[in-house]
Amino acid sequence: MRLNPFSMFKRFLVLFLLVLAAVAFTLHKSGYFRSWVEVRPADAHFAARFPSQPEQSSKKVESGSWNSLKLHDGPVEYGIGWGVFAPEKKVVASPPVFKNMEAAVAGECGGTVAAERALHRPLRSGMLEGRYLKVDAGKGWAEGYLFLFEGPPARVWQVMVSYPKDGPQPPVDKYLNSFQLVDL
Repeated sequence: MRLNPFSMFKRFLVLFLLVLAAVAFTLHKSGYFRSWVEVRPADAHFAARFPSQPEQSSKKVESGSWNSLKLHDGPVEYGIGWGVFAPEKKVVASPPVFKNMEAAVAGECGGTVAAERALHRPLRSGMLEGRYLKVDAGKGWAEGYLFLFEGPPARVWQVMVSYPKDGPQPPVDKYLNSFQLVDL
C-alpha cells in the first residue's frame, strides 16, 4: 500500500506536535515559564531572581557576618549566601582560597567536586574573581557560582542550586545567570 504525500505530511505533523507538547510540558514542570521574583537585599550588593520569594536569615560568624536566602521548590533548593569579613581581615582571591571554598561547599553537600572553572566578572573598580562549581552529591547535583571581592571590606558570595539526578532538570542557567553584582 502506497501512502500519498498529504497523508505522510499529516503523520509527520502529528508526530512533530507530540514532541513539541512533550518539550513544553517538561519545560513547564521545571518552572521555565514561571515569572520569577527579583530580590535585592539591603547592603548585599547583588540582585537575583528566584521562582518565588525566598526566606532570609543572618548570623554572626568568626570572620564577620553571614547572610542567606533560601527557597525550596519541590525537590529543588535555591540559595545564595553572602558574607562580609571584619574590616581587619585581609582576603586575597587566590587559587588556594577558591579550592578551600569549593571543598567547603562539597562538604556541605556531602559530595565531591565534579567540575569547576574560573569566572571573571567586570566591575567598575576592577575584576571580580569567581568559580563555577558542580558537585556530585550522590543522588543529586549542586551547581553554582562562588565570588570573592577583596575589599575592603572583603566579601564573598555563594550562589547554588541543588536538585535530584532523576526527574526534570530545573532552570539552573536561568537562576545562576540572574545573579548580578551591583554597586560595589
